[in-house]
Amino acid sequence: MQSMCAGIDGEKEARRPLDEARIKELVRRVAGGRDAWGNSVLVGVRSTPAGLRYMLVSMGSDGRLDVDTLLRYFDEVPPSVRDDARSDIVFIDGKDVTHGGK
Repeated sequence: MQSMCAGIDGEKEARRPLDEARIKELVRRVAGGRDAWGNSVLVGVRSTPAGLRYMLVSMGSDGRLDVDTLLRYFDEVPPSVRDDARSDIVFIDGKDVTHGGK
């Protein structure tokens, strides 16, 4: 997922236009867009006055979201990187944040 973020951030730094479709394309270029358990990495985007924000989510080893909706991860939550492989792995704007709830 770090490589996926690096590809997206490289496009941002080069000032290339990004939208949800382009971000999904960049994610698919790394490991076919799949996480370590073979599940598709989920992509979320949010437009803000400062520009487009993006989020990548691996649903962990159990393949289920820890929250009711993917976009909930855009809410301000404290970082909590855990060693529980069942917890979601979340990157927002290239930074790793995990907020597991299973």
